[in-house]
Amino acid sequence: MTCKQFVALGVRLFCVWFAIYLMTGMTSYWIAISRQPHNESAGTILLAAIAVFALIVVLLWLFPLTVARNLLPRSALDQSIAVPPHEQIERAGFCLMGLWLLTHALPGLVFDAVITHLYHYPGATMELRPQDYAAVAEHLVELVLALWLLFGARGLRGLLAWTHSAGSPSARVDSNPEE
Repeated sequence: MTCKQFVALGVRLFCVWFAIYLMTGMTSYWIAISRQPHNESAGTILLAAIAVFALIVVLLWLFPLTVARNLLPRSALDQSIAVPPHEQIERAGFCLMGLWLLTHALPGLVFDAVITHLYHYPGATMELRPQDYAAVAEHLVELVLALWLLFGARGLRGLLAWTHSAGSPSARVDSNPEE
């Protein structure tokens, strides 16, 4: 693996992290904006910011080697690094991101469960708002993504391999080698 490939892998891992951050953070920002009265332009600004950041994620995902070439000095671009095969590094990266997301999702779900219990407690004076349900949904999605990243790293590796070979003339058309 060359230095350029190693940095490109880091760029792709950053893209996955940033996309997850955008998906989870956007609901919080939207809730905060919805609580502000008479601020119609805030929603438009938020959507524009999300669109710009999503475009950045897509561009970084599609062109990680270009970013790596710009980040590394020319002398280091094609130097070999003695690391395990890139599949192992990618799996480790996905597992680490899954662990990070799990450490965010589980405390959020515990907090949501406590709040839900308090609202349903006999004599409670408040009731659950739509924002509370949105927070539960957000944390459940985070939990599913975390479990997928942790235990589905092989499937994610296959997805990466497919995106690397998509559109190349040497890519296999059939997926069943026994035929």
